[in-house]
Amino acid sequence: MSLKRFTAANIGASVTTDVLLLQNLTIYARKFRQRVFFMLIFFIGNHYVWSQCALSCRTSVQIALSQTGQTQVTPSVVLQSLPSGCGVLSVVLKDSLNNTYGDLAGCSMIGKYMVATVSEAGSGNSCWTRIYVKDNIPPTVACTDQYVFCNQPTAPSAIGFPSISDNCSAVTTANLSFVDVLTDLPCNSNSPTGVVVTAKIKRTWTATDAYGNVGTCSHHVYLRRATLVDVQFPANRDDVSQPALQCGQSPANFALTGKPSVVNIPIDNAGFCELAVSYTDQVVPICGTGSYKILREWRVVDWCASQFLISVQVIIVKDTQAPTISCPANTTFNTNVSNCFSTLSLPAATASDNCSAVNINSVWSFGSGAGPFINATVGTHIVTYTAKDACNNTSSCTARVTVVDNRNPIAVCNQYKEVALGSNGQGFASAASF
Repeated sequence: MSLKRFTAANIGASVTTDVLLLQNLTIYARKFRQRVFFMLIFFIGNHYVWSQCALSCRTSVQIALSQTGQTQVTPSVVLQSLPSGCGVLSVVLKDSLNNTYGDLAGCSMIGKYMVATVSEAGSGNSCWTRIYVKDNIPPTVACTDQYVFCNQPTAPSAIGFPSISDNCSAVTTANLSFVDVLTDLPCNSNSPTGVVVTAKIKRTWTATDAYGNVGTCSHHVYLRRATLVDVQFPANRDDVSQPALQCGQSPANFALTGKPSVVNIPIDNAGFCELAVSYTDQVVPICGTGSYKILREWRVVDWCASQFLISVQVIIVKDTQAPTISCPANTTFNTNVSNCFSTLSLPAATASDNCSAVNINSVWSFGSGAGPFINATVGTHIVTYTAKDACNNTSSCTARVTVVDNRNPIAVCNQYKEVALGSNGQGFASAASF
């Protein structure tokens, strides 16, 4: 800045100019100070807010998990109120073992001691609270209407269970229960889809998860009407269509002979099919008491249509099983006193049959039957016993019969014997002559 000499001539003008300059400098300095002050206030003020971010957490917090099994824990959930002037706030969850889980509460935390800590990034200020994680979401149970024939089973084990899911629990059919309400319907009733049905069951399902939450769903099980066109008659048991019955198997056992059915399930007169089944038997004997033929006439009546069907089933019961025979023990006989033969009767065998009476015959070298036999010679002989039932089924067994000569010879002398003497007064008599 150059120096200026002040004279009387210019002093007035100089003073005026200096005053204006001083005023301008004062205004400029004031604005500069304000700007510096505001900058300092901004910097210091922000720093003051960061360093003084006051965080106050709730005493405890309950966290309800969502349908996904997770819920994000935000600072607003943990803090009593969100303070102004804070920087970035974050939440960290920890368990009693100091394991960290971020800010997501999950199913694994239910029933555990958990701590949620809120911290401010700039200052490091923080506070914490205890959190309790709960599952309030009920299981999802999805069921749809079902259709079965009027004679088919309706139990869930036969037609299936609804689909179930849960956000936290492993819900299975073991957690399911149901209640049925049965409604018998008049002839030719229609379901909402137009299917002719005879009855309906309203089935309400209830599923409970591990934390006591309950989910439900309801649906209908419709019993479809069966007509005579749907009826299947049992096959013949005649050794052609199917094997004949064996003696001892009862033709009254429908598990063996079959009944009129729909979808391979026997028709129950007490069921909901509006069909009635009856039969009559005509018996034709074959042999004995255990082999015969049956002509079984089936009749099925459709009460709703006032129509009926008749079909004849052929059932044969056959006796093809041979009798059971048991031979006697081996036997020994002595010869007669007077000759070298034995006169004897054969020991008896025993036999039984499950279907009819049994006849037993024995055969050996000296004839057939039980005896007596008068010409059995010394030695061992084989006897064959044969049992035959009324249907000519046979079975055999053998036994040994032995004839022995255990008797000592007996001397038989002539009581009197004449011997002629010769001229010399002597005679000869041999032993054989006596």
